Amino acid sequence: MANIYQHNPAEGSLKQSEGESVPKKKATRPGFGLSFQNLFLIFSLVTILSTALVIFVPFDSTARENVDYLARKINAETSLRVVSEVSNLLESAELVQESIYQMFVASPRMMSNAVQREQVFFSILKANPSFSWLSLGLSDGNFFGVQRADPVNFRVVDSRHSKREFDLRNTQKFLFVDGEYVPVGHKLTKKNYDARKRPWYKLASAEPGATVWTNLYVFSTSGKPGLNTAKALPISASSESPDVISIALELERLSTFLATLFNPSADSAALREGTGFIMTADGIMVAFPDQAQVVIASDKPGGKLRPRLLSETTNPYLSLVSDALASGEVPTVNLDQPSTALIADPLNPEKLFYVTLSAETRLGWVVGTIIPASVFLSTIEKNNEVLIFLLGIMVVVLSVLSIIAARIVFVRPLNRMVDQMGAIEQFRLHDVEKVSSAVSEIKSLSRSMEKMKTGLESFGRYLPRELLPELLKKDQIAAIGAERRTLTVLFSDIANFTTISEKLGFRLAEHLAAYFESMSERIYRNNGVIDKYIGDAIMAFWGAPIPNENHATDACAAAVSCRDALAEQSQSAKTDDVVFSARFGISTGRMLVGNFGSNNRLSYTVIGDPVNLAARLEGLNKEFGTSILIGPTTYQFARYEIIVRRLDQVIVKGKTEAVDVYELLEMHDGWGPPVIPEWVQIYEEGLKAYLVRDLSSAIEYFTKANALRPGGDYASGVMIERCQGITRELAGEKLISAETINSSPNKEDKPARLERPKPTD
Repeated sequence: MANIYQHNPAEGSLKQSEGESVPKKKATRPGFGLSFQNLFLIFSLVTILSTALVIFVPFDSTARENVDYLARKINAETSLRVVSEVSNLLESAELVQESIYQMFVASPRMMSNAVQREQVFFSILKANPSFSWLSLGLSDGNFFGVQRADPVNFRVVDSRHSKREFDLRNTQKFLFVDGEYVPVGHKLTKKNYDARKRPWYKLASAEPGATVWTNLYVFSTSGKPGLNTAKALPISASSESPDVISIALELERLSTFLATLFNPSADSAALREGTGFIMTADGIMVAFPDQAQVVIASDKPGGKLRPRLLSETTNPYLSLVSDALASGEVPTVNLDQPSTALIADPLNPEKLFYVTLSAETRLGWVVGTIIPASVFLSTIEKNNEVLIFLLGIMVVVLSVLSIIAARIVFVRPLNRMVDQMGAIEQFRLHDVEKVSSAVSEIKSLSRSMEKMKTGLESFGRYLPRELLPELLKKDQIAAIGAERRTLTVLFSDIANFTTISEKLGFRLAEHLAAYFESMSERIYRNNGVIDKYIGDAIMAFWGAPIPNENHATDACAAAVSCRDALAEQSQSAKTDDVVFSARFGISTGRMLVGNFGSNNRLSYTVIGDPVNLAARLEGLNKEFGTSILIGPTTYQFARYEIIVRRLDQVIVKGKTEAVDVYELLEMHDGWGPPVIPEWVQIYEEGLKAYLVRDLSSAIEYFTKANALRPGGDYASGVMIERCQGITRELAGEKLISAETINSSPNKEDKPARLERPKPTD
């Protein structure tokens, strides 16, 4: 057989079952020849757009140049403002240090007095909140310093260095209360500390008379970034090295200044949306509004805090600057004057930012500002929006005036017809309606579509309704071919049809049509596909062409629904009414499904052993007086959703292994295991006894089941007769080794054989 392949589920499905609408697929419209109205419309639009471009482009370019100039100027002014603050802070430290230097030079005796020196240092610290330490490193390694921990807590440290194994450090604590420094305790400790080994001492002693600055570091006592300025005193005749004055300067003031300058309540939008930063020439953070971005813990276990590198920051603005510096977008040389660059966010190139860098000449620090370009371009963008809006109004008005007549006469009817052609393409024939128009050609085309709709509706009734959308969706001609799938197939047949047909005569067609309509509706409602009608029989299957994981359960539900509907009709029928009853056989398994036939005529159907089994199960109902029989695979697939009894065990013709046959009683709609009636349980015990040749026990069970079931159980009577027959045969009569059952999905075929296994001794 041609083109048999493994199952590859479709990517979607189109359902046309009752009550379920199919989403409309927008049709692709073919192009039209240009009419006079279209040419006039195109000419008008081109004229308007060309004029608008001639006006808009120079205006927009000039406006953007002016805004760019203004943005660079504002950035530069803001950057210089920060540079000025940095210079003032550093200069104030140098001026205070120079004043202390002059005191030591002019009054060495006074400054050698610890009490007087202490009072001077206290006063200077109180007047300069950014100073953390004022200290004096002596030429012999001794150290004297005053520290301001906070506005009210101070301490005086006097460290004496010697050549012993340890040095002595005397620490006194003071509280500033009511304008006085009140001592609150002191502590004498052993600590090796040589002032001559401190970086600020080494730098100052190497450049006598010059003011020096140390590198940036984090103070161990406060955890804040800072640095020291120092200056060496003149060397006395009795010493080889100088005494050095040092001021420890905390840089928190700069971060606070930036946070005050760039804040959400600032008067300028640039200061509200932007931010600023200060870093050293080698990329170490000095200050930022968020002080957490300035200091970072050391990577080493137990390490101290250290200044954060710009590349280590997590702030998106700083990361943007770091990337721009690394790529060379922002220059870092020749910063005598502020340098501004317009850079884009790598993650969102439409977002632009003005980045301005300026240099602080004293220490070579770099001051930067970052302001979103949208702050400056928002006015232009608003003006452009207004201009585009006005232009749009003009285009709309002209378009409406140009095409309104053509739209009423031509476009609207043709669009409706194009949509209806799309509906025909998807086989949504109920959406096809007559299109009225004043143009005779459109009227003729509409009549042709009506005829096409009628023909397709008639044609569609010969095929499974689910198959047509699938064929149309694939956009190819149907060809011979099939695929292997696990599906469920159902056969149904009308009981006593020969007698009924003889009774009805020519009226049979009318009643049979009503019967098929009722049964088909319930099969469709449960996602089934009608394969064919064979005389009074129906063949249907589940799971193709649209994949359905619940194919076995849906097939059982359809059979129960059909059976119940026929029972209701029988109960409400009058004496002379024609009443049908049907038998159903259901089987599940691996089978071929697809197009079978010839190139001139195809049939979409299923073929395989499960199909044959379903047909034979339908015929087996007659022997047991049952309505619905299902195979073992169907039972396995749907057993949690159905209530069944194990009816018998048979061998299908051509097979050697016995299979169980189940009678489908009802659907199980609740949670948990289904409640099995007592008579069913007793019947199944009788079947077990029968299969092991315990015939006397089997007869007892079957008799009890027949008595317990309301109205009696025909199948129990059949099994009792079978047990009695076997008993007689065992008593000496000829033993029949196999029984046969006649059933066929096609009345013209020879009877199919369904063999029953021999009971086990």
